[in-house]
Amino acid sequence: MKNDLRPQKHSIFMPTIVFDTNAYRNLAVLLAKHTEDDRDKIISTLKNKEVAAGFSKELNFWVVCELLSHLADLADTEYADCAEALRIAFYHCSHKGMIKYSPAIEGEIAEFYESAEISGKYKHLFGVVIELAKEFLENGRSGHFEKLIPEIPIMVSTFKKQIESGYEAGKETLIVDRELKVLAKKDFKDEQAYKSILISILYNTMEKMPTKVMTEEQLDVFMDKYYYGLALASFVTGKTPGSSKFQNNMIDIAICLRIGKSDDRLLITDDTGMLKPFKDHNAVPEKAMPLGQYFDTLAFDPS
Repeated sequence: MKNDLRPQKHSIFMPTIVFDTNAYRNLAVLLAKHTEDDRDKIISTLKNKEVAAGFSKELNFWVVCELLSHLADLADTEYADCAEALRIAFYHCSHKGMIKYSPAIEGEIAEFYESAEISGKYKHLFGVVIELAKEFLENGRSGHFEKLIPEIPIMVSTFKKQIESGYEAGKETLIVDRELKVLAKKDFKDEQAYKSILISILYNTMEKMPTKVMTEEQLDVFMDKYYYGLALASFVTGKTPGSSKFQNNMIDIAICLRIGKSDDRLLITDDTGMLKPFKDHNAVPEKAMPLGQYFDTLAFDPS
């Protein structure tokens, strides 16, 4: 069956499952009527079914950031849901006391360009965010947490602006904005637009024109790795930069940039906008599917 992603006889397909932010939030809402002990038992059942199906999990860096950004202010109307979603995310992705993370792509890009400074910057950022999440889960709003948490919404906002400004980088080698918008509106699957956005991201990550030139073959490798994020970015670029609709898509793009064309990752999301590039590339359910469909695949009932 097309929707049955469990490994079949003689199959070696064992996907790595990546939940987006809303998937964890929706799961938290589904389980809200249960006690914490019962919620943990239900998640344990889900984990057991995933193990039996041969699935592994990966916790996306930007999912952690987005959930943490709602914990900076106790008055945030989404505070309770995001706090529980964060707890569920870490428990869901833990296996034998370990968690596999997908860090931001910028560190990977910096390593390609052999920039220890920028690579170190993103490794430090990654470490701070993960440790801050663990501090909250283990000790609540400790003094250390209270000191650092205000930085998270600022960091997320800065990242959104960075992606937006990234479309302006390296204009000499990019399709100009007007033409890129035409491409995005004309054909959501135009890989020339994807490559232009990729080059823009590379330049913006390095904060200047890199001295090391990436070959076309190397560009193709990176485009394959970041494929569905570039596809979503191509569509979003057709919107007006600076608008709320554009800004609201930035973290979605960051999450999708970790879903490559040839890797084993499978994105779980209820966000119709995030599902669009996968549907347009006929990659549902192989590369993305809604939360309910994923539960059906595992014969899992969270109620």
